[in-house]
Amino acid sequence: MPAYLVRIIDTRDLVGIFVADDEDYLAFAVDERTDAPGCEYVELPTGGIMWESPAKPVPLQTGDPEDEESEP
Repeated sequence: MPAYLVRIIDTRDLVGIFVADDEDYLAFAVDERTDAPGCEYVELPTGGIMWESPAKPVPLQTGDPEDEESEP
């Protein structure tokens, strides 16, 4: 399944990276976020994103699993 990089044509703002079977599914996924006809896309080549150094820890407050009213 191909991956696509999508941006808004006028402002060149990044919309996101999407995975879709074809352009119809891509348009449907992009339309959930913004106006799909106002976007342009490019199919990404084989590869990925990787970090050359260790990832930084991200602190998360998970709340109290025993208390249903605590904020996660």
